[in-house]
Amino acid sequence: MMRSIRARFVVLSLVSVGLLLFLAGLVFVDLFGRSLERRVVEELDRHTVEVIGNLRLTPQGALSLSERAQDSRFQEPLGGLYWQVTDERGALLRSPSLWDTELALPAAEADPGVQRQYTLSGPEDTVLLAHERVVSFGTGSDTRIVRTVVAIDTAGLVAASRAFTVDIIPYLAILAILLVGLSLLQLTVGLRPLARLNRGLHRVRSRQAERLEGQFPTELDATVEALNRLLDEQQRAIDKARARAADLAHGLKTPLTVLSNDAQTLIERGDSDLGGELAHIAQVMEAHVQRELTLSRIATNRTVRRDDSFIAPTVASIVRTLRRTPNGEHLDWIMDIRDDIKVPLDRQDLGELLGNILENAAKWARTSVLIAARSDAKGRVLTICDDGPGVADGMLDQLSTRGLRLDLQTPGHGLGLSIVQEIVEVYGLEIKLRNRETGGLEVELHF
Repeated sequence: MMRSIRARFVVLSLVSVGLLLFLAGLVFVDLFGRSLERRVVEELDRHTVEVIGNLRLTPQGALSLSERAQDSRFQEPLGGLYWQVTDERGALLRSPSLWDTELALPAAEADPGVQRQYTLSGPEDTVLLAHERVVSFGTGSDTRIVRTVVAIDTAGLVAASRAFTVDIIPYLAILAILLVGLSLLQLTVGLRPLARLNRGLHRVRSRQAERLEGQFPTELDATVEALNRLLDEQQRAIDKARARAADLAHGLKTPLTVLSNDAQTLIERGDSDLGGELAHIAQVMEAHVQRELTLSRIATNRTVRRDDSFIAPTVASIVRTLRRTPNGEHLDWIMDIRDDIKVPLDRQDLGELLGNILENAAKWARTSVLIAARSDAKGRVLTICDDGPGVADGMLDQLSTRGLRLDLQTPGHGLGLSIVQEIVEVYGLEIKLRNRETGGLEVELHF
């Protein structure tokens, strides 16, 4: 089943226009045939009147013609135009064109003044269209009923109809092309509001607009209103869910702080086992709360991002923060990023993504961290390299086979980027990990 409205309309237009023009062609040919037959019958009637007007009675009471018919086809043997006169006494007159053939007429109509048309067999098995007049001829006791028939070969009529059919086909084809073209033009103009509606939805998905804006046809008002109402309700639901997640996280921070303080108190009192266990539980819970709080702030999918983001200012802001940390203050931060390189991520999500990667790079680097970005035909590529110990080859292979689902507790390298993996999956990014030949780990992000 075709899902495209345009394709359906084109097929429907082709079928309907073709069928209608085919039927119209049949009607036109039939009308042409009828009109041609009427004109031929009128001509036959004139010939019939001419023959009747030339009829005479000889002194012996026989029928004769005073003059020959004017049309030369009556004189030419098998010329295609014939006349025949008979009366009730068996007298027979016929045109020279009949040669030795007598037309087999249908049963006679008794009343004088009768006119009728019919087909009959002619010479050499031809089909003739005949016009008959029945008149009363003579005077007094010598009055008789005379049947005068003039017939023409229908082969000429059939040939004329065929020629008309051949002539009309190109015009019908041109008319079909014009009708289909006008239908497509009408469809294009008619679907423009739907195209504007699609563009409006794209703007909403790309966070360039919050609602559908602009004037739409009256027929789409209800649809636009329903979509805007749905968008408003969705935004309210998202904001409410994020607010509740944030409230929950902030509500747990104080109890977790108290729990950590109590654990430290127990350790100071000498109960290091219980205090250490409680401290560990508090740290795990705080990390989990912080992770969920962060996840509640990132986009739910790539199409609901609010805007694209420049890489350079985001990286610069993160590096300024990391320079103030114990791990990052002694490192040489090398940035090779053009100011005009943008990526299709919200700035907040890009900050979470790069912040986690750079934080781990700062944790394991010995002297420097390199951040470089480039653009190519396939998109943008961001590379983050450190000169730390890297990841054991076995662990790197394991991470690769597991689809890069990195765990916060990965031993040997603090790359615990579950949030990174979450953002990568949301935006459909590609992330590659490799150990550098000179030492350290290289993280490559493809946007």
